[in-house]
Amino acid sequence: MNINPVVRFAVERKVTMAMAVLGVLVLGWLSLTRLPLEFFPSYTWEVITVEAPYPSSSPAETERLIVRPLEDSLGTIPGIETLTAVATAQSGSVYVGFAPGTDMDLAAVDVRDRVDRVRGLLPDDLERVRIRSHQTSSRPVFRFNLSAPWERDRLYRFVEDVVVRRLMRLEGVADVQVRGDEIRELQVNLVAERLAKHGVDVRDVSSLLRANHVMRTVGTVREGSRSFLVQVDGRLRSLDGFRNLPLGDQGLRLRDVADVSFAYPERDEFEFLNGSEALGVRIYKASTANLLDMIDRVRAELDQIRVLPEAEGLDVNIYRDDSEDVRQGLSALQNTGLLGGALAIVFMFLFLRRVRTTLLVAIAIPVSLVVTFAIMYLSRQAGLTDLTLNIMTLMGLMLAVGMLVDNSIVVIESIFRHHHELGEDGWTATLRGASEVVTPIFASTVTTMCVFLPMVFLSTSGRFAIFMKNIGMTVVVVMAASFIVAITVVPMVAARIQGGETTRSFPLFARVTEAYDRSLRFMLRHRLAFSSLIVLVLWWSWGLYQNIERSMSVPSYERQLWIQVDMPKTFSVDQKRTLFDDVYTILDEHREELEITHINHEFRRSAGRSRGWHGSNRFDLYLTDETRGTKDSG
Repeated sequence: MNINPVVRFAVERKVTMAMAVLGVLVLGWLSLTRLPLEFFPSYTWEVITVEAPYPSSSPAETERLIVRPLEDSLGTIPGIETLTAVATAQSGSVYVGFAPGTDMDLAAVDVRDRVDRVRGLLPDDLERVRIRSHQTSSRPVFRFNLSAPWERDRLYRFVEDVVVRRLMRLEGVADVQVRGDEIRELQVNLVAERLAKHGVDVRDVSSLLRANHVMRTVGTVREGSRSFLVQVDGRLRSLDGFRNLPLGDQGLRLRDVADVSFAYPERDEFEFLNGSEALGVRIYKASTANLLDMIDRVRAELDQIRVLPEAEGLDVNIYRDDSEDVRQGLSALQNTGLLGGALAIVFMFLFLRRVRTTLLVAIAIPVSLVVTFAIMYLSRQAGLTDLTLNIMTLMGLMLAVGMLVDNSIVVIESIFRHHHELGEDGWTATLRGASEVVTPIFASTVTTMCVFLPMVFLSTSGRFAIFMKNIGMTVVVVMAASFIVAITVVPMVAARIQGGETTRSFPLFARVTEAYDRSLRFMLRHRLAFSSLIVLVLWWSWGLYQNIERSMSVPSYERQLWIQVDMPKTFSVDQKRTLFDDVYTILDEHREELEITHINHEFRRSAGRSRGWHGSNRFDLYLTDETRGTKDSG
């Protein structure tokens, strides 16, 4: 009988194999700690939004000056399926929808290029054009509010100079955004009567400011082999400097036609936590970062900021932490997987009825999983996959736990048969028994992989395809790892522990076997009747399948609610504030009854309709933890 070279190497080179297994275990553990951890797989919608804020305009003007040029230019991009434009009195937006499977990174480059082509056709006073792709990483994973009994300038500068800078330098933090902050700015308010009195045009004032508040490079100075860049800083540093700017040849100053002062800009966003105005800070995670580690670092940094002498009186209120949901969800899946693995080992012992053989098969489970983590990490580093540790990949691991022991059981059973039934010694039985089943278990493994492999090649768009891809790839990787372990680690260990152990008999299994034998004989004697029964069951099952309700996923509820608030766009800021205060009062009166821990609400000066769950006019209600709460958030 031909001995498989891989099996021979594993059995005869025990030291080499032991070191290889140890190295793989270490590599697998390192891979497990370095794989990004997140709740759901990362995915990107095939939509890119181009938004141009243009306040104090009209929808017709916005449509003519901004939306139409952008539409005409963006419509030439190949691969576009839909092009939707919205023009309001505050901004113009174009939503570009691409065909499924489009590389959104390249699409974003094309969109930016088309916007740059028409940038000269857009209004000169248009400050910026925002281009935004929609993906899971674009949502904040950690939110908190800051408040303190300080002057507004001190709080804003402390947040920008200390909090934001210290958080931005942390590993895994992609961005830190502050909502509700205000920095005083220099305001030049022109007075129409003075302009008319002195015959000054607005463009003259604009040119004056543009020409006198600049920093310019005027040349280079060479000294031997070195050259120095020379810049002239002509920026004004004080209010008097602006007020005394000469305007024209009549001896006029800027103060003669305008009021110049430092003041806060007109606020557009308002954010409140539990009825008090506060600064909202939102943390965004880098795509390759481990969510739990990143948030742990953020929390530790906030604790250090709290104890700073200059932070005395600062109140940090954390009201949204995505890591809590991730920890609970992954912990539940982990416990389920461990329970499933334990039950698999118990039932293997009931059927194999050999302690050492069962322990050998049980060893194959963690070793195969560790090898799986190593393959996932290496394939990710090589750019072949984008697998992360998330609910979908863990579901794939749990799904494969029962299948990954099949190969090891077949190898062990073949070795046991050669040893006990054919009378071969442990060494020979291991070589021949394992080699005998290499081809069958390879065919079985490939067959199982072929069942799940099509899931990897589903349409590359949509959450369903992304989720199925993660499950399918994980199962394929686990099955490949289980085959490798079955023909290497299992024979290596079996050659050392095989021998002396016999199968224990259980009367229950004997009776079950006899009952199965009688049933099988009865079915063979009445083949036509049982064939008809099978056809009838298949027909009945198909009818049931047609009537089963179909949905993307099973409904689930978080301990969070949100309320949209739609109002006329003609509402003033005071009217909006009054409306939101009234709604907050109603919710606050029922805080204990509804088990609400925090009420966060926000509104914008220019927003009327909330525009879905991500809109600006909304209430976010955070409920007590489900372990302490009694009400269902659904």
